[in-house]
Amino acid sequence: MNKYITISIRLLIALFFIVSSILKLISIDSFEVYIYSFNLLSLSSAFLFARIIIGFELLLGILFLLNIYIKQVAIVTIAMLLSFIFFLFYLILAQNTESCHCFGDFLDISHTSSIIKNIVIGGFVFVIFKNNSPYSYKYKKKAVTLSLISCMSIPFLISPPDTMNLLGYANKSTYNENALQEFFDIKAPRKGKQVVCFYGTGCRFCKLSSKKITVIANKAAENKSSISLIFWGDKKNVEEFFVETNSTKFPYEIIDVSQFLRITDGKMPVIFLLENGIVKKQYGYRDLNEEEILDFLTSIN
Repeated sequence: MNKYITISIRLLIALFFIVSSILKLISIDSFEVYIYSFNLLSLSSAFLFARIIIGFELLLGILFLLNIYIKQVAIVTIAMLLSFIFFLFYLILAQNTESCHCFGDFLDISHTSSIIKNIVIGGFVFVIFKNNSPYSYKYKKKAVTLSLISCMSIPFLISPPDTMNLLGYANKSTYNENALQEFFDIKAPRKGKQVVCFYGTGCRFCKLSSKKITVIANKAAENKSSISLIFWGDKKNVEEFFVETNSTKFPYEIIDVSQFLRITDGKMPVIFLLENGIVKKQYGYRDLNEEEILDFLTSIN
């Protein structure tokens, strides 16, 4: 095969993986919640795994660009693409139509299109495996080590997992205690333990939070009936909220926007853990703690 065609294909593969990793990193919140939604990992583990995937894709792109250990890199890449293809077939069989976030939130493609895309990229990688001539580097091992450390570090440095609290995200949620108590005073007394979530129908982080709460509730099994939602907006927007997020339709009510904003101090989402109407804990999106909420729900008699 012509040398320049081979180089062009290799650079195209490098560009694909670099762009894919960058787009995932830009919309990391959606990607990590997507991974968490499969209920296989804890919230903290999903955050870490999402960044490892992004770092690994970036590393593949850089190694294709540098043309180092290209045959080994090609074998690993084909194995990864095959695993993605099997995963996409599983999603199709499970009738899970949610975007797989191949390109973050920037391009929503069907599972079938994504399978075709992976087959095409795999074909290009096979061509490189058969025809490419790697460059001769004096410090090849050092270049690989530096690439590995840099690529795996970048997702954690640019977007630290919330549970690591490296940017001081924890305990930033606030609320107006008097306004909340006034709201509860005109309702039936809240007995026992309850999780109450305040969401705006157009709020991106409320939608992501709703997905998280759905997974946590599924882990709590029979006690998920103790979760309720408070929205501002109208019924149509609330129904669209559940469809878009593919989250559980917990009991909900809609309140006036001015009352909602007074209770939440204009910030959303806010999630309360209540015991006999008393706030035991509150969270925003960033400091939502899976273990604490699970312990709270599973302790309900």
